[in-house]
Amino acid sequence: MLKGFMDKIEALGIYEKRCVSDDRIELVFFDKDIAAWNNVLISELGGPVKKAGEKPSREDLEITEIYGGLYQDQTLFRKETDGGVIIGMFWPWQSAPYITLKLIFIKNMPQ
Repeated sequence: MLKGFMDKIEALGIYEKRCVSDDRIELVFFDKDIAAWNNVLISELGGPVKKAGEKPSREDLEITEIYGGLYQDQTLFRKETDGGVIIGMFWPWQSAPYITLKLIFIKNMPQ
């Protein structure tokens, strides 16, 4: 489900690839490149549902909890699909000029 993202972000400056699979991408990029990364996520997922600096809602916290949670300085994107939900999170580092990107496809659970 997320393979198409790698085609779009491969040309951007990736500092570290941590995980790339059909349902999860986790990588690190330089914070100076945030505008380009933001543009890709907006084009694929729409605008952020929670911007950096905003307090996360209870729903934001619930959907991100098993993936590390969501703090006020982090950004959350979310897009509903036929098969589930795609979430994208920007996690800025406090100790270095990097941002971790987490993209996760969460399959719909059968009722």
